[in-house]
Amino acid sequence: MVTGKKQEIKKYYLVFQENIHYCCLWAFKFYAITINIINLIMNLIGIYLTYKLNLTNVRFEIWIAIIIIGTLFLFIWIFFINQKWVRYSAYAYARV
Repeated sequence: MVTGKKQEIKKYYLVFQENIHYCCLWAFKFYAITINIINLIMNLIGIYLTYKLNLTNVRFEIWIAIIIIGTLFLFIWIFFINQKWVRYSAYAYARV
């Protein structure tokens, strides 16, 4: 029985590797959310130290980069990367 599974892995090696990558994405979710939150906090501290509470002097591009993009990645990790999505993506890739 074990040799049969090994032969399947050898035969569908690319599918096996891609499914591992999907599982790694799920495994690193906690770390990704933590790093995103730390990144947002550090960026806001950087703005505070640079502009000294005069937030109207902060260029619009900086706000877009920090607030929009940073929170977008955070929400993607929180709401879209879940066990159901990883399983669905892995099965969809395996079917192809």
